[in-house]
Amino acid sequence: MSVESLLDYQRIWVDGLNRGDVSAADAAFAPDCVVHITGVPAPLRGVGAWKELVAGMLAAFPDLHFTMEGQLVDGDRVAHRWHATGTHTGPLGPVPPTVSFSITSSAARYRSDGNSGISRSCSNSWGSPDLPAR
Repeated sequence: MSVESLLDYQRIWVDGLNRGDVSAADAAFAPDCVVHITGVPAPLRGVGAWKELVAGMLAAFPDLHFTMEGQLVDGDRVAHRWHATGTHTGPLGPVPPTVSFSITSSAARYRSDGNSGISRSCSNSWGSPDLPAR
């Protein structure tokens, strides 16, 4: 997989998120992808697990909107910096709605294995005093 493809997949994914469409993950991630996220104790294995987590976030923050801030390419690796904003109006796991505005920024790193595989890791920093630390 080329770096250009990694950039295209990120665009497809962010566009899908901004429409509230987790099925965009089917076009942007391999079925057996592994996603590492800060605060989630174990890697998410498979696009189904990834979509389930994201669907929960979109239910908790129905107005969630992602904005790409930049991309860095180094060989077979791509890093994306983005931020998201949204209002916490639905439950987020055990956390009840706070109806507060939140902002998060993140760096997501992708690496191509040269074929069709992508490795993804992501670190998030949620910026709402009403949400508990993870």
